[in-house]
Amino acid sequence: DFSLTQLLDLNRRYGGPLSSHVEVESLHALIGGQPYLTRRALDVISKKNINFAEFAAHAVSDAGPFADHLKRLLVSVCSMPQVSEFVQLILAGQAQSAPKNDAFYRLLAAGVLKLDLDGSPVFRCRVYEDFLKVHL
Repeated sequence: DFSLTQLLDLNRRYGGPLSSHVEVESLHALIGGQPYLTRRALDVISKKNINFAEFAAHAVSDAGPFADHLKRLLVSVCSMPQVSEFVQLILAGQAQSAPKNDAFYRLLAAGVLKLDLDGSPVFRCRVYEDFLKVHL
């Protein structure tokens, strides 16, 4: 994943579509530096000439800039009941009690989850969490 410093550099290379350090930090908080989401976000903001607030407002919508990626994620999660149940436990705030089973390792390997500092599974980025929260 891209660090905040790397995202600042990428923003500069894209011609500065994010107009402030606060916007770069906000984007990083939203997508966690995930490489595909980072590139997609900077492409959309710079090519469609929209501001960050407008972009962020539609980031997890079904017609938003990440829609195809997020819908594929949803289909993958829903295709395996054990994975879907594991995601629902995390969304319900029960990550500590969620067993580290096949579903956990599938989500970790797919890059949907990461481990928090205390070893608890958390979503890799807020976009994944927010989208799955709405659709599961």
